[in-house]
Amino acid sequence: MAARYWVGGTGNWDGTAGNKWAATSGGAGGASLPVAADNVFIDNKNAPNWAASTAYTLGSIRCPLAVANGYFYEVTTAGTSAATEPVWPTVVGNTVTDGTITWTCRLATVTKTTNATCLTLNFTNFIGTWTIANSITQSVTGTGAAITLGSGMTYTQGTTGVLSTRGTNTAVTINFNGIVIPRLSTGVTAGAINHAVTINGVNPTVQHFRHDSSGTGTGSTQLLGTTLNIISSLFVSSGPGGVANSPLYGNSFNITGGGIVDVTTLGRVQSGFTVIAGTTVNMLSSLIIGGGTVTFQLGSFLIHNNNSFIFNGSFAGTILDSSVVTWYDFLANPIGSTTIIISSNLNISRNLTFGALGPSYGIVGSGGTRNINVGGDFSVLQSANINMTSTVVNLNGTGVLDAVSGGRIQNTTFNINSSGYIIGSTTRNYLGIESCTINLVGTNIASVFSNHSLFIINSCVLNTNNTALPGGGQIVWENISFSNNSTVSLTNETTFTKNLTGVSAGSATINNAKLLLGGNITTGLTGTTISGTSTIELYGSNTVNWNTAGFNSFYQNNIVINKSGGTVNLLGTINWGLAGRTLNGTNGNIIPGTSTVSIPNNISVTINNFTFWNLTIPGASTITHNVSNTIQNNLTLAATGNTIFTGSAGWTCANLLCSTAGRIITLANSSSNASYRTTTNANLLGTAASPVSMSSNNATTRSLWTLDNGANQSLTYVNGTRIDSSQGATIWSFGGVLTNTVNWGSGSAPATTAYTYVC
Repeated sequence: MAARYWVGGTGNWDGTAGNKWAATSGGAGGASLPVAADNVFIDNKNAPNWAASTAYTLGSIRCPLAVANGYFYEVTTAGTSAATEPVWPTVVGNTVTDGTITWTCRLATVTKTTNATCLTLNFTNFIGTWTIANSITQSVTGTGAAITLGSGMTYTQGTTGVLSTRGTNTAVTINFNGIVIPRLSTGVTAGAINHAVTINGVNPTVQHFRHDSSGTGTGSTQLLGTTLNIISSLFVSSGPGGVANSPLYGNSFNITGGGIVDVTTLGRVQSGFTVIAGTTVNMLSSLIIGGGTVTFQLGSFLIHNNNSFIFNGSFAGTILDSSVVTWYDFLANPIGSTTIIISSNLNISRNLTFGALGPSYGIVGSGGTRNINVGGDFSVLQSANINMTSTVVNLNGTGVLDAVSGGRIQNTTFNINSSGYIIGSTTRNYLGIESCTINLVGTNIASVFSNHSLFIINSCVLNTNNTALPGGGQIVWENISFSNNSTVSLTNETTFTKNLTGVSAGSATINNAKLLLGGNITTGLTGTTISGTSTIELYGSNTVNWNTAGFNSFYQNNIVINKSGGTVNLLGTINWGLAGRTLNGTNGNIIPGTSTVSIPNNISVTINNFTFWNLTIPGASTITHNVSNTIQNNLTLAATGNTIFTGSAGWTCANLLCSTAGRIITLANSSSNASYRTTTNANLLGTAASPVSMSSNNATTRSLWTLDNGANQSLTYVNGTRIDSSQGATIWSFGGVLTNTVNWGSGSAPATTAYTYVC
C-alpha cells in the first residue's frame, strides 16, 4: 500500500507517469501511477513548491511555498525567480512577475481516460476539476475504501463515466461535502460478501445511481449514514443470485430534483425511498420493493409505462404511502409471513395479485381505513391467508375476483363499483373470504364463473342483490360452503344455483335474508349444524338432495321447498328444527326415500305440506300444521312428554308408534281440516301405572283421529279423551280410560308383549 499525490497540474491521471504523481503532498513528481491498493490524494498541492533564485523553463508548474491556495502557476516567460516569493494571483489567467519569470495562474484539471482502481480517493481542499471520461470507470474498493470529495472542487464526467465502489470489499465511506456525483455504482463483483456504503457529508447527491451485483456475487448493498439524494436515474440489478439475493437495503433514499427520474429495478430495493414533491418517477421496468417505506409526496408523479410494482421481501411492516400516484399492476409476492402497510390509499389501474406461498401475509391499512382502488383483477394465486385489516377494496373496472382453492382473504370490504367483474376463473374458480363484506354498489352487477365455490370463514356479509333499485341486478352465486363455526349475513335475498355444504366441525350459520338454493343441501360431519335466521328455499326445476353427511348433525333454519320441477330427495337421518322455525313444502315433488326426519326435544315448530318417510318426535314438542303433511311410514313419538299437534291442518301417517309410557299426545281441532289419519298401524304402548294419553286440545270438543279400516292396531294402556274416530275402524284400548270418545272401546289384553311396531 502506498500514497500517491497529484502534482500534475492539468492532465490525464493515467497517461505516462511523467511528473504527475508524487509520494508526498507537494513533493516532486515522478512516482508511479496509483494502483488498486494505493491511497490517492488530489489536494491543493498541484505541483512542487516554488523556490527562490531558481531558473525555470517554459511550461514549468509550481505551487506557492508559503500557503497552498489550490491553484498552480505555469511559467509563460522563462527566467530565474526572485529572492522572495511573489504575491500569487487567484484569478485563473492572471499573471505575476517573479524576477525574470512570468507566472500565469491555472486551476488543476485531472482527467480519467482509462479504467483504474484505488483503495481511497481524497479530494480534500481540491478546488480544481476532476473528470471521468466516457465509458471509463474509476473504482474505489477494498478493505477500508473511502471517497472524500472537496467542497470547492468541480466534478464532471462523460455521459457514461462512472465512479464505482463495486468489488468484494465489505465497507466503503463516501464523504460528499456538497458535491454531486454524476454516476455512482455500488455492489459486489464476486463472492457473497455484503457491501456497506456509508454516506456522509452535506447534501449527498448522485445524478445516476446504480446498484449492480454481477459476476458470481449474490451479496447486498447496504446504505448507511446520511440520506442519499438521487436526481436522474436509479438502477438496481438482480445479480446472478436472483431478485431475492442481491437487494439494495439499509437507509432509505430520496428521489428528487424536480424532474423526471428513470427507475429500473431488476433486483430488489429493500431500503425504501421518498419521491420529493415536483419529481416524476419514470418506471423503465418493474419496481421491486422488499422493505422500508416508500413515499410519494404530494405533488410527485409516476409514469408506470405499464410496468408492475412488485413487493418481494421478508420485512414485516413495510410501509407504502402512494395515494398521489396510480400503479399499473401490483404484485404482492413476499418471502414468508410479511405484511405491507399502506398509510394512505392505494391506486392500481390494472391488477392486484397475491402470488407468494406463505402461511399469512397481506396489505393492511394504517392510520384509519384505507381504500385500495383496483381497475382490473383481484387474485390470490397460492394457498395463503391474505390479511387486509383496515382496508376497503374498490373494484372499479373490468376484471376477475378469484383465489386458488385454500387461499383466503381476511378482514376487508369489497365494493363492486362497476359491471365488469367476473367472480372466479378457469384456473382459480374459488373465493375464500374471512371476516369480509362483499357489496354490490348501486345498480352494478357481476357474474360468477361456472361451478364457482364461495367459502365462508368466520363472519362475513353478502350485500349482492340490488334488484330493489331501478335497473339493479344481483350476483347469482353457485356453490357455498363454510369453515368451522362460521356465519354469513345476507343483506338481501341471495341466490346460489348449486350446492350448500356445511362444516367439518361446529356450525355454519346463515342469517337475515332468504337464501335461494338451486342444488343440494348437506351438513358436514358428525355433530355439525347448519343454522341461522335466514330461510333456505330450494328452488328450480332440477332434482336435488337434502342430506346429512354425518351422524347427529342438525339443520335449524327455516326450510322451504319451492320447486318448479324436478324433485327433492331426502337422504339419511335429517335432524331439523329450532324453536319458531318452519318447514314448508310450498311447491314441488318431495321424495322421502327411506329417510328419517327428527325434531329436537322441547321446541315448537311449524311443518306445512311436507312429505316424510319417517318423522320422529323424541321429546315434548309443539308441531303446528297449517297445511296437511304426509308421513309415508312411521310417525314415532319416542320419549316422555307432551307432544302437541296444532294448527289448522293435520297429518296422515302409515304407522303411528309410541312405546314410551306416560307420553301425552294432544291433537288440536282448531278447524274442520285439523284431522289426523293413520292408514296401516297404530301401535301405542303404555303401562298401568303410566298410560299413554291421546286427547283433544279443547276442553269440550273432540279431535278427529281416523284409523283406516283393515289397519292393524295394538293399544295397551292408552287413555282416550275427546277423540272422534268415527270415520274409520273402532279403536280398541286395553286397560285405557276412555272419556268422551267416539268409536273407541275397551280391548282385550294382547297375547304377547312383543309388539311389531313398538320402537
